Formats: sequence, C-alpha cells, structure tokens
Amino acid sequence: MNDGGNVQQLMSTDNIQLRLPNEQETEDEEFRTMVSVDANDRPLRVHFLSANYFIRKHTHYTVENELGKGGQGAVYKVVRKDNATEVRALKLMSRTPSSNLSAVRREVAVLTNLRAASVTNMMSNHSLCHWYDHAISSKWLLLMFQFCRGGDLQHVMKSIYKDSAKVLSLKSVREIGLQLLNALVFLQGQGVMHLDVKPKNVFLEEVCGAVCKKSKFYELNDPKVRLGDFGLAHRIQNEAGDKRSVIGTFSYCAPEVLLGFWDKYRTKHCAHGDQNPPQNLRDNPEIGMASASDIWSLAVTLIQLVHGERLFALVMKELHAKTANKIHKIYYSIGKVQWVLGCVLPASMNEAFTTLQSEVFAETARSNQGMTEGSGETPTPAWYGKPWSPTAGEVTFAQVKQNVLSTRATLVKKEPNKRHIKGEGAANVKFLFDLLDKMLIYSGSSRITAADALTHSFFTGPRKITRQPKKRRVGRRKSAGAPKTKKLKTAKKCRSVSARKSRSVSARQS
Repeated sequence: MNDGGNVQQLMSTDNIQLRLPNEQETEDEEFRTMVSVDANDRPLRVHFLSANYFIRKHTHYTVENELGKGGQGAVYKVVRKDNATEVRALKLMSRTPSSNLSAVRREVAVLTNLRAASVTNMMSNHSLCHWYDHAISSKWLLLMFQFCRGGDLQHVMKSIYKDSAKVLSLKSVREIGLQLLNALVFLQGQGVMHLDVKPKNVFLEEVCGAVCKKSKFYELNDPKVRLGDFGLAHRIQNEAGDKRSVIGTFSYCAPEVLLGFWDKYRTKHCAHGDQNPPQNLRDNPEIGMASASDIWSLAVTLIQLVHGERLFALVMKELHAKTANKIHKIYYSIGKVQWVLGCVLPASMNEAFTTLQSEVFAETARSNQGMTEGSGETPTPAWYGKPWSPTAGEVTFAQVKQNVLSTRATLVKKEPNKRHIKGEGAANVKFLFDLLDKMLIYSGSSRITAADALTHSFFTGPRKITRQPKKRRVGRRKSAGAPKTKKLKTAKKCRSVSARKSRSVSARQS
C-alpha cells in the first residue's frame, strides 16, 4: 500500500470519491496552512475554512458545520453536493504524529470486521454508529460515519441537569442502558473492546424531546442511541498479547486499564537506568485492558445519567492541563476510586498501586529538590506526592445513592401528574444501584458481564409472585328443578310492602 504524496481512496464505495492520484495536495498553498503545529510538529487545531476547502476539492461533499474537535483533528457535518438529503459525519485527522496512521489502520480493521458481522451490513442494527468509508492522503486521514442528529449524550445531559429541579427519568436511563449493553454484547461477541465508553461517545440518532416538558422527570421520547468513536478500540488478544497500551478518559477508565498504562509507560521511559529496570507487570491477569473494562465505563456513564455529574472526576485543575504528568494523574485517579467506593484494591492490584505511589513520592521529591526561593522556578503543588484526600463538594458512592433516592422521592411528591412517576419509586433506584455495585467490582474477572447485566432486575423488573386463586366453598348441590325459594320469598315480601303502601295512600285520600 502506497501512502506517499497522493490522495488515495482505499475503499470501493462511492460515499467518498477522492480525485485521481496524480493530483497532489501539496501543490495547494492554502492546504498547507490547514493545521497549526507546535514546536514538536504536533497538531494543535484544524482551521474550519481550510478543512472546508480540502473536503470540497477532494470529495463529493461540502462542510456545513463543525461537530466537535479533538487532539488530532475534528469532526464535521458534511452534505453531498448532488444529494442534499445525504448527510454524514466526517472525521478529519492529521498524519502527524505518525502514530495516528497506525491508530486509524487499527480502527479501520476493527470497523471492517464489525460491519461485515452486522445484520444487513449496518452497524446501527446493534446500537453502533455506522461506518461508511475511509481514505488516506499524504497528510490527512478521513473517516466517514453515520450522522446522528440528536447530538451526543453529554450535551443532552447538560441541558437537562442545568435545571436543578429536573432529573432524567429512570425509564430513559433503562432504555439507554439496554441499548448500550446490547452494543457491548455484540462487540464482545466479535472479540472487540471499545475502551472509551462515555456520554460524549454516545449519540442520539434523532432529536429526542421530552414526553412532557412540565414534568420534573425528563423522559426522552423514544431515544435511539449509537455508540461511536472507535479510535481506541482493540481486538481482544490472547494471553501472550500486550494488554497495557491504551488509556481513554481517566474518569471513565477502569483501575486495571490505568495500572496497565502506568506499567507500560514506566517500562518504556525507565527512570532507573538499564542496570535496574522496573519489574514488568505484563503477566498479571488483573492489570491491563479487557472486555470487562467497558462494563466499568458504562457503570460510570449510568451514574452520570441519574446523578448529573461524573463520579470519579478529579477537581485539581493542574491535572487537567495538557502538560499534566500522566503518572500523577493515574495515581490520583485510582486514589479517588478507592475513596469513592470505600474499599481498597485487591492484593493483586494493590501491590502495583503501592509501587506507583512510591515512584510518585520519589519523583516529587526529586523535582522539588534544589529549588530555591526567588529562582523563578515553579514548584509542584502542595498536594503533589501526597496520598489523595477529598476536597469540598466531593461525594462517595454511598452518598450518591442516598442523594438520588432522596431527590427522586421529593420530586415524586411534588409531581402533579402521577402518570409521570410510574417506575420512579425507590425499588427501581435500588435495583439500579445493585446493578452498579456488580459493575464496579475491581477485579475484571468478577465483574458482571454485559449478557448477565441484560437479565438484571433493573431491566427485567421485579419478579411477579403468582398467587394461587382462592378456593371456592362448595356447598350442597341443588337439583336442577328445585325452586329458588329465597328469590320467591323476597318477591312476595316486596309485593306485600307495596300493597300496604297503596292501602295507606287510598285511606288518606278518602
């Protein structure tokens, strides 16, 4: 495969039609300014006007607006020039750094297998965002996906929870959870790990308004969700494969993924010298990405749906900067997970976390050593290198459960239309948190699977107890020709009463 200086179409479909390979994009001076790069030749941002120019020239589509922007590129809403009803989402990435090319090839390989295994070759039948085509040029990588008009789930949640008096209904949470679990069941059946399940990567196929805008329980009108963004997706490898190479969004990552990335990072960037390399934790079955990691991420997403906030989000601003130390971020992320859930890691993982803690302390001591007052150097924050401790406003998992129960109980009492509180009782909330308890188990091998989660009481409802009908007392059977003496007596009594009344009336008249 030649990935040289020519724009090259790699798929045979007609959704993306690039120009002939002899037309080189490097001849366009305007195209060269499409992306800003820093001193290390890493992309900072993609310019909208230049992206529109490139897409209009080399494809049959034109850009309508920008949908989102990431670290390596951006996603655009594009419309076909000769058919305005054909709307797609086009992901445009830079080939710089070179790792982007290998990542896109891995993503295309995963998507190709998923599309081939889908019913009628449509991934949307399995609650996945359908992938149409891709293309590679000398500087750019293009991926075309299904356009979801409803936007991502994170945007929808922000619009709901900006009103403190409203919550997302449990019926909508149940419908969204069912579809995402079905998507994970399909992915696991094809041997694929998504590894980046979060509300921002869950899209609504159509715009879903509220069933009743006046209700305190915001119920989405028939939500059809699609799981997208397979940039971090991997095939489930065998025991000999390396499971430590990927990390997604920290606040949604399972502990085994965080520890696996840390082990990969420290063995690659060994600070101890070649004479004393750190011990490789590659053979530890409890460390590294696995299919169960998606279940953890889905649990954090469901909590955010009912609570409105991320459960394991870090509030320290220094850790959200682009220059933040990833090792420190992993350490404090796992520290918060233990505090929120109220239990420590199992022995197989705690040993690795203890080693991580000692390395963070040693690195902090080295970075602060030699700093003098007035030298102009920026010391590390006061909390660097110290065990994680909660700050004001942070809540545990038990407190979240209590808050959800009390909030929904209060709203149920205030709801004027009782039709909207169906299914919002405390029993259903407890079913949900019982499912979340099984999804947030540290050990991936003990975590509930997607298939078993589908049969949980939160989705199937409480089992109805079938009661035996009451036995009717059987008295003496009367013969078919026997007179109905009771009815006859009643009739005679009524006639006598009416006769007495008529005689009394005639007496008064006379």
